[in-house]
Amino acid sequence: MVIMNHPVFVFYTRPNGHNKFLEFIDQLPLKDKAKLLTMIYQVQEHRIQISLQMEWVKK
Repeated sequence: MVIMNHPVFVFYTRPNGHNKFLEFIDQLPLKDKAKLLTMIYQVQEHRIQISLQMEWVKK
């Protein structure tokens, strides 16, 4: 059985200082922003396999 490490999400910041993901997040309504950030946190904490089983993410 292979045990994978917890994934870590890294948001790339361009050399000019822009971070497209954070700019996208800032444009979302508060409810959608909270839902997306919670999902990212859950995937980081519970690994990909559990996240797939719980249907938090899809292939």
